Amino acid sequence: MRRSMLTTLALCLGVLVAIAVGPAAAKDKKAKEGQLTGTVHMMNKDTSTISVRKGSVERQVVYNADTKWMYGTQADNKPSSLDNLKEGVITPDIYEPELNRVYAEMLEHYDVTADPRVQIVYDYARHYILTTKEKFDVITSDPIHPWVKGTATLYSKEYFEMCRRHLKPGGVVTQWVPLYESDPETIKSELATFFEVFPHATIWNSDASNRGYDVVLLGQAEPGPIDMDALDRKLRRREYARVVASLDEVGLGSALDLLSTYAGRQDELQPWLKGAQINRDLNMRLQYLAGWGLNYNHPELIYRNLLMYRGFPKDLFTGPPELVHVLKVLLNEQVQ
Repeated sequence: MRRSMLTTLALCLGVLVAIAVGPAAAKDKKAKEGQLTGTVHMMNKDTSTISVRKGSVERQVVYNADTKWMYGTQADNKPSSLDNLKEGVITPDIYEPELNRVYAEMLEHYDVTADPRVQIVYDYARHYILTTKEKFDVITSDPIHPWVKGTATLYSKEYFEMCRRHLKPGGVVTQWVPLYESDPETIKSELATFFEVFPHATIWNSDASNRGYDVVLLGQAEPGPIDMDALDRKLRRREYARVVASLDEVGLGSALDLLSTYAGRQDELQPWLKGAQINRDLNMRLQYLAGWGLNYNHPELIYRNLLMYRGFPKDLFTGPPELVHVLKVLLNEQVQ
């Protein structure tokens, strides 16, 4: 739930997310000869394949360009009436969530993965960002802990530079940073490395209770102020109702709630970050630092240390004076 804030935060700060558009899978409801019955236990929307199991027998079913569900392979070309629900159903439809558990699971998180405009690509993040020619409004980087073998490559200066080169004008990059199962030296390295590429980046707490658990770093290709009034108006618009509902699930249902998670930026944290090691492709210092800090689990203490250096950035938050004042009060109350 907390990690979903990565994309939501970037979206709410005035960025329109570019979603790769692909052809929507058609719904074939006509019964065909050679009926295949069974239960769907796996569904791959990206490749239009599903696995149908009946007893101990399992078959792959694919969807071809002629709008026919077929069992076997494309080369077999054997049309089949797919009953993915239960025996006795004459008109199959894998898009009935109350009958198809697998599809129902795809509808979680506000139907995002079931949206026909969404394209899911399975690839190593660095390989994809290095080889694609596309540029994006939002890039969210949400890897696992850097002490896991190989993961530190997704926290390196060179990786962040790749991401920055693939941003559209006004685009943003968000990076998840866990405060739990991590020590101060590890956190300092992660922040300092990100700041090397995005010097005007900001830090946001993902815990509405302000206890500190993990944080989100937000870097911009073209840094600028956050218009509080514009953000508030946007969240009140009908088309953003689901965004507000998603934020409300984690206790951030208003613009003020969201902006009160601000936790600092580089110029404020310079004393704390002094001597921090930069994680580069050629040294992977973070992988070793994170390994040493694995058994250190005091996220609230680390977060409190961050807040000790946080000031109120007048140049970052703009809007009606009374609204800015309320935010300043909320931020001050967090450190009292």
